[in-house]
Amino acid sequence: MVEEQATKRIKIEDGELKARVAKQIEYYFSDVNLVRDKFMQEQLEKNDNRVKLSVLATFARLAKLTRDENVMIAALKEVESDLIEIDEAERLIKRKKPLPDKEEYAKELALRTVHISGFPDSLSFDDLHRYCSKLGEVESLQMRQHYKTKQFKGCIHLVFKKVEDAKAVLDGEQLKFKDRELRRESMEEYGRRKEEMRQKRMEKRKSKKGGEGGGDLLQTEPKEEQKE
Repeated sequence: MVEEQATKRIKIEDGELKARVAKQIEYYFSDVNLVRDKFMQEQLEKNDNRVKLSVLATFARLAKLTRDENVMIAALKEVESDLIEIDEAERLIKRKKPLPDKEEYAKELALRTVHISGFPDSLSFDDLHRYCSKLGEVESLQMRQHYKTKQFKGCIHLVFKKVEDAKAVLDGEQLKFKDRELRRESMEEYGRRKEEMRQKRMEKRKSKKGGEGGGDLLQTEPKEEQKE
């Protein structure tokens, strides 16, 4: 028990840990996260813009840092936030600001977002964040995953705090990660390319089905009865 308490005390006194915990919690309440995080939207709507620390402790990235609510409280006490406030007695975090208009915010967010692909699929979030932080002030970084395996597929949605940083990445020199060239696209370009890929897949399926259907008309006997 003493060893467990000592471990907790060391963690609470760790300035870097507390800074990361506070930053992660603020991110959960940020505009950029809430615009797509339906679970957090539901939690805020049903609890008067508040979320319990026990709920936040179940979120993967925060849980990797700590599940200890006392550590979370200590971390948040050390930052001045115009976005959230803590109710220590009730163990709740409240978002101070109302949510922005979704449609307007989505348009503004797209201007600050760059899709970058070509990264090794072995990279971690921290690896990517270190690299991207050199490109400008990062607000959010989303690792894109394969639908079935949930494995990183080498591409990200990178949100900068300033439109100018996003433009600089899109219009600047060729991006490279070590010796690998990276592709960068605006969200408009990315969306257009994805739609073109979707259309090609649909055409391929239609073509395949059409070929099978035409073949059936030429058969003179059921397939299973044909002899070699």
